[in-house]
Amino acid sequence: MKNIKFKVPMVGLLLALMSFGVQAQDQVIENWTCQYHDGKGLKDLLGARDYMVKQANKAGIDLGSQFVWSLAKGDVGFDFVWQAPHDSGQALAARLDAMAAAPEMAGVNARFDDVADCTARLGGFEILHRRGAVSDPDAYVIAGLACRAKPDIGPADVSDLERHIVRGRESLGDKAPLLTAAIKPRTRGPNASNWILFSLFNNFSEQMAFQNTISSSETTQSLGRHFRTKMDCNFALWRAQQVIGPQG
Repeated sequence: MKNIKFKVPMVGLLLALMSFGVQAQDQVIENWTCQYHDGKGLKDLLGARDYMVKQANKAGIDLGSQFVWSLAKGDVGFDFVWQAPHDSGQALAARLDAMAAAPEMAGVNARFDDVADCTARLGGFEILHRRGAVSDPDAYVIAGLACRAKPDIGPADVSDLERHIVRGRESLGDKAPLLTAAIKPRTRGPNASNWILFSLFNNFSEQMAFQNTISSSETTQSLGRHFRTKMDCNFALWRAQQVIGPQG
């Protein structure tokens, strides 16, 4: 998996993150968007995962919690997303430094490169609303909106939209998604999304029930109109699972 280079020193990475608007204490997330090589699939990806975990254990490196989203429905141009959230930019930098210094980790990227072609990105990460946890971390559903802000839409407009999302989720009570979060990519190409919203559900039935609920709620219909004034979005559904780390 093409990674942020392990040789980047901690101070240099922190300065880079701050230049993208991510402070050292903010939550950040690594995202790899990946296309499988011919004949490869999830089983091969998890084999590479197993090797990384084994080598990290030998080196005494804590890999934290990491996740894979496999595309179920949508037209996004790749097969899966690998995610590694971090409590802060400083925590990310410390892990990268540890991996760079450990000879046990030298062959890890090659294992992932054999499975898929990936693009690595960094983003700020914020949980907007949480109702509960998924019942099975090995199999749940994510509804995602990958968006580009319309012209002249700035950070204050995005914050206003996020507050509206929170009010909408709160109004739904136990019919709201289990979790709703936003990613603000800091490293991206010229045509890539600059704001991503995703919501967690236990299964597709829950997600469809949510869609039916918001279609009949004036609060969420108002949110939909607000969305259309701020963002152009691409919707996709994903089968998700936690692949590394303590569950919870």
